[in-house]
Amino acid sequence: VEIPTIPRDLLFGNFKHRLPKISPDGRYLAYLGTDQYDRSTYYIYVQSLFTLNGASHDDDDDDQTFSAAKIGSPDAFIRNFFWAADSQTILYYVNSDGQPGDENYHLWAVNVFDGVRFYRDLTPGDNVKVQDVFLNSWKSSEIMVATNARNSSLFDMYRCNIYTGELVLDAINPGNVIAWGVDPQTFQVQQSIVRNQTDSSTTVLMRDVSISEGQIHFGEWTDLYHYPYGELGNYIGKGIDG
Repeated sequence: VEIPTIPRDLLFGNFKHRLPKISPDGRYLAYLGTDQYDRSTYYIYVQSLFTLNGASHDDDDDDQTFSAAKIGSPDAFIRNFFWAADSQTILYYVNSDGQPGDENYHLWAVNVFDGVRFYRDLTPGDNVKVQDVFLNSWKSSEIMVATNARNSSLFDMYRCNIYTGELVLDAINPGNVIAWGVDPQTFQVQQSIVRNQTDSSTTVLMRDVSISEGQIHFGEWTDLYHYPYGELGNYIGKGIDG
C-alpha cells in the first residue's frame, strides 16, 4: 500500500486564523489570517463583534465578506499585532525591508476606521529595531517604545505619538540596559534590567517616580534583585501599596 506524502503546507504552512484579540472597548475583534488567494501571507482582519454575533457564516467564507477592515499587503509579513488603547488603532510589527529573516522589526500603526488609508512607520530608519512597547490606558495617543535608532547596539526608550509619529527620547541607555519597564500610573520609565559584562549576571533596577503640582520627580536607581549567570528572572509589577 502506497502511503501518500503529507503536504508540506499542512505541517509548516500558515494557520487560516490565529492570535484573536478584542479591542479595549470590547466592540471589535482583530486576528491574523490568510485569504483565499494567498495562504503564505498573514493579514490583520478586524470586524465588529456585534456583526459577528448576528451573522451566520461557515469556515469556508471569505473573511472579507464580514470584516470591517483588512490590514496588510502581500509583502508585509506581519507576525504579531495589538490594539492601541483608543480601540481604533492597530499596532503591528513588520520587517524593515519587507522580507522575513532580517529581524529588524519596525512598529507600524494604522487606524482601522479611516478606510485603512494611512499606514505610519513609528520607528523609521535603516537597521532600526523595536524592542519594548508599553501602552497608556489614560492617554491613548501615546506609547513608550524602545529602539536602537541612536545606537545600533543599545535600546533607548522613546515617547511616541501614534497619530503623528513624533518620537521624543525619554531614557538613554547607559550601555548595559537590556530591557526597560514603565510605571502604569505615571507612565514613566521606572524599571530597567542590566547585564553585568564581567560575569553575565543580570540585575533588576527600580527608581521611585512621583508627580506633584505637574512636575515629575525621579528617585535614585536601586537594585531590586540580582540573578547570577544561569538563572532567569524579570520584573512583573508591584502592588497598589508599593
